[in-house]
Amino acid sequence: MAQEGSVTVKDVTASTGEDELKKIHENLYGGNAKARMSWTTLLFRTKGAVIIRVIPHSFAGAILAMALVVLEKSDPESFFVPEMDHPMAVQIFSIILSFVIVARTSVGINRYFGGMDAVHTMSSRWIDSFTSLLGFLRSSSDLHPPGSAKAEACHALSLAMLHWGSLVHALAINSLQCTQIGFDEKVWEHRIQVLMPPKNLNLTAQDSSASGSSEVEQRSRAQTVKSAMVGDRRVSLGEDGIGVEKAHDKGKRMLYRLGVYGGITKEEIVRLHGATDKVAIVLMWMEEAISRSQTQGVLLTAPPILARVYAELGSGMMGFNSAYRIALVPFPFCFAQMIGWCLVTFLFICPVAAKVFTGGEALTTCMTFASLMGFWGMNRIAIEIENPFGCEVNHLPLAEMHHAYVEAIGEMLDHPMPEYSWDAECAPGITCNPASETRDLPKLKRNMVQ
Repeated sequence: MAQEGSVTVKDVTASTGEDELKKIHENLYGGNAKARMSWTTLLFRTKGAVIIRVIPHSFAGAILAMALVVLEKSDPESFFVPEMDHPMAVQIFSIILSFVIVARTSVGINRYFGGMDAVHTMSSRWIDSFTSLLGFLRSSSDLHPPGSAKAEACHALSLAMLHWGSLVHALAINSLQCTQIGFDEKVWEHRIQVLMPPKNLNLTAQDSSASGSSEVEQRSRAQTVKSAMVGDRRVSLGEDGIGVEKAHDKGKRMLYRLGVYGGITKEEIVRLHGATDKVAIVLMWMEEAISRSQTQGVLLTAPPILARVYAELGSGMMGFNSAYRIALVPFPFCFAQMIGWCLVTFLFICPVAAKVFTGGEALTTCMTFASLMGFWGMNRIAIEIENPFGCEVNHLPLAEMHHAYVEAIGEMLDHPMPEYSWDAECAPGITCNPASETRDLPKLKRNMVQ
């Protein structure tokens, strides 16, 4: 997926690091680069705002307060609201309601950031396991004779891990979302989108400088996920499996497609149909394939070192189970129901208390509106964030996180270890020290087996 900051090789060679830093500093000093949205945008943005949903309740209470004021002015003798000498009862009720709403909001914040931490742990651990395994496969492939069965087995295992690695992450994301919103997990078959394979499907290194490529594409995982996190832009997969950023439609709730490298075979579908824990099943396939390769002499990495791959796969599974616990266990119903009835009661108590203890038409109406908006608004915020794996603006962008994950593991095949020598010329756009000495230093080669 092309980002806005993509540049061509010609653009890179036309500028130096000093020029680029100067432009960045000008943007920083000029205030053009902002890490946070402006104050006015924060106040008047409607996408993801809960204030719009609580304004009707606040207006209802304000209208009731205004009606009480008008009724007293028009016919004081028949005014039915009794006088209140002391606000103790209303204060006690308001304090209890405030406490339970704050408690619910605190639980919601913990669930939101806990869910984000668990999903990030799951993704990063599985990326780490794929990184280690691919390095082990490349080094083992170099030790096997070219074209031998074991060299081909290394290649086949890398492609199988690429497929299953993207599949297990897609199943995990689908399981979290479907569990959260109450759908059957079988919708994973309809959400899977076969992704375009990486350009370099072999374990052998390719010289990118000799490929004649005219464009150097700048990628940023943070830009993709953060734009979706704040609800500005979402990533949608086209029929060709290429991700396209588009403006988020605030009126839609969508389960976005999840990309997987390689098509799903009929045997995989049959086996996953009969599995309760689909994520664990695919992880078992991955571990079994790695174990078979090691025992058959395909993977030449020592078993204690290879155990790191198993450990990272298990750590990612723990992250998934932590996130699944949040998706599976909702906020207690009895607690939520009691808060709801208390808010409805407060909707009628607040106008009366504001009329008795404040007086005046404008003050009574404004205080009622502000109080109701605060109570109902905080409760609505808790409702939004306590279920972080949904598909609305304020929920975690799981589809975008999955897209960043599959791009990360796919790029590992396209970017093998480069050969490096200490006296190599600097790449275009990189500032070099012209006074550095050129020495005859050893070169780090990809394949050092003679």
